Amino acid sequence: MEFITSHLALVVLVAASAIMLLWPEIQSLLGQQNQISPLTATQLINQKHALILDCRKQQDFDLGHIPQSKRLDLDQLEQQIKEMKRFSSRPVIIIPMAGSVASKVINALKNSGFTDILILKGGITAWIEASLPVNKTTS
Repeated sequence: MEFITSHLALVVLVAASAIMLLWPEIQSLLGQQNQISPLTATQLINQKHALILDCRKQQDFDLGHIPQSKRLDLDQLEQQIKEMKRFSSRPVIIIPMAGSVASKVINALKNSGFTDILILKGGITAWIEASLPVNKTTS
């Protein structure tokens, strides 16, 4: 106990680091992020015509993306979501770039009436590792 009181800043730093490392797993357990495998994503695409929204940068999207996916430009996010509103009853699969970007997209989709929003666990890397098809944009 004496160590904790003597090194309070260090203990707080270690605790905060542990929480930050475990945060994605905590969110997943709490159901704040519905993550799905590439196999489940494929089933949703084929059976329920899920929308695939790619949050990655244009150059990453051009190097390889899931067929029929739509790249979201974060600068035009509101407009792009308005254009997709007629599909709000379909499941939406987010291909993440970073956690905070996915959260921003999820919140914008929820505010526009989308309810079935999922995140591809492992992103495009998991899709490729599952030997699923990838399209490349040619210049």
